Amino acid sequence: MMKVNKNTAGFSLVELMVVVAIIGILASVAIPNFNKFQRRARAAEGKSALGALHASQSAFLSEWEDYCGSLAAIGYGFEGQSRTQLDSGGAAGVATNCAKRYELEAVAAFASTVAGVAGNNLLSNVCGNATFMPSCVMSPTNGPNNMAPAGGLFASGAGGAAGSYKAVAGTNVGSPTDEVWSITNAKVLIQEVDGVNAN
Repeated sequence: MMKVNKNTAGFSLVELMVVVAIIGILASVAIPNFNKFQRRARAAEGKSALGALHASQSAFLSEWEDYCGSLAAIGYGFEGQSRTQLDSGGAAGVATNCAKRYELEAVAAFASTVAGVAGNNLLSNVCGNATFMPSCVMSPTNGPNNMAPAGGLFASGAGGAAGSYKAVAGTNVGSPTDEVWSITNAKVLIQEVDGVNAN
């Protein structure tokens, strides 16, 4: 008579199905959290860009007694690939977008950094410029249609008083909506659009 060994090694089908179900539940929780973590990390680029812009504006203010709407004029720089479209609040080629002293005393610099660069208030227009930002590259996934976020404002000062600015940065965080932040000359950082939590 043949003896049957009932202690065979292995897992039953029920045990395997339980393990698959547990993995599925863990994945359904972990993947959305990972996507949100990635969005938060990408959104940090916009805030960092605004902080650097504020530092450049403050340095320009201390030298020329007013702010400037031109990224090239204030010496703002970005290295690497940018997912952020930045608007300094100025408009291209308009003389009132810069400190009057800069316009009058630094004539050649004013001509090249304000009037000489089309759309000098937008990062996408200055990024990659051989003179001002040669090591900057705009990401092909930069925002919806590579449009500038709305809300940038600039006002030159009068009578020796400094003007004001509100710069805006829109960052493609990988959601249907861009994450948009703004900063003012008083260094007030405001979230305009929540792209991290957008579905």
